[in-house]
Amino acid sequence: MLDSGGSGTLVWLEWQENGDSELISRRHTLGTGWSPSQSFAEKTFIAGYHVSMNSSGTVLAAWSQGRGSDRAVYAKRLAPQSDWQPTETVGGSSASQPRTVLESNGNAIALWLENPAVNSLEPRSAEYR
Repeated sequence: MLDSGGSGTLVWLEWQENGDSELISRRHTLGTGWSPSQSFAEKTFIAGYHVSMNSSGTVLAAWSQGRGSDRAVYAKRLAPQSDWQPTETVGGSSASQPRTVLESNGNAIALWLENPAVNSLEPRSAEYR
């Protein structure tokens, strides 16, 4: 993902030998190059993730972490020229399939599904301004 100035952020899921995984990010700035790799989600089972970036370089990442009914959705923002903000828990138990939307003004929405009962999926969202 690139901002309007040609700088970008790369986020990927890295699997561990024990079956856990972690989310890693690197930022590339024109004229400077790549930053060091940075882990921003604890090493555990990450079932899925989604990342959005707007033209100013703000990034929103959301991921599903945990197994079975002990799974929640977390989100984290990265502002241009800044570090990742603290992780927020946005979805409760049995949460999955996170998606993110980020507007040019920095407003963002994290979306996910929760499974509160057998054969029941309910959409949820959290707004960031």
